[in-house]
Amino acid sequence: FSSLGAQLLDAQVLDLFAGSGSLGLEALSRGAKCVRFVETGHRALDALKENVVGLGLEEQTEIAQTDALNESAWRSSGGEQRGWADVVFMDPPYPMVQGRERGEVLAACEALMRDVMTHEGVLVLHAPKGALDTAEFADSLSTDERVYGSTSIWYLR
Repeated sequence: FSSLGAQLLDAQVLDLFAGSGSLGLEALSRGAKCVRFVETGHRALDALKENVVGLGLEEQTEIAQTDALNESAWRSSGGEQRGWADVVFMDPPYPMVQGRERGEVLAACEALMRDVMTHEGVLVLHAPKGALDTAEFADSLSTDERVYGSTSIWYLR
C-alpha cells in the first residue's frame, strides 16, 4: 500500500475477487473515497459484509455478488462504467492465472485499463511468482512487477 501512496487519497476503488475485503478496506483506511467490492463466494461475502458493517463503512462501499471477470461488475456505484476507477485491485485465485482462465484474466486487465480506469489510474494484480511475463500484457500497458516471497504484485498503468 505504501507504493500507492497519495494515489489512494479520494480514490474510487474497484476490488475484484474481494474475498473478505481486506484490500478495499485498507484503501479506505488510507483515504480512498469509495470502494466497489466484487465477490461470488458465499462465505467470503458473509465475511465482507460483516467487516463493512463492523467498521461502519456502508456509505462508502458497494458489494456486488457477481463474476469479477464480467464487465457488468465493473460499473461504479453511480452507474458509470467508463473512466471512473482510480485504483483496481485484482486478486484472482491463483489457479485462474495459471490455468485455462489465464487468457480471460489478461483480457480483463486490458479491458479494465482501457475502459474503466482513469488516465492516471493503476491496476494492482496479484499472481503467483513467475506465472506471468511482461510480454503477455498489451504493449499499451506499462508494467512493473514486484516479487514478495511466492507472490508477484503487478502494477499496470
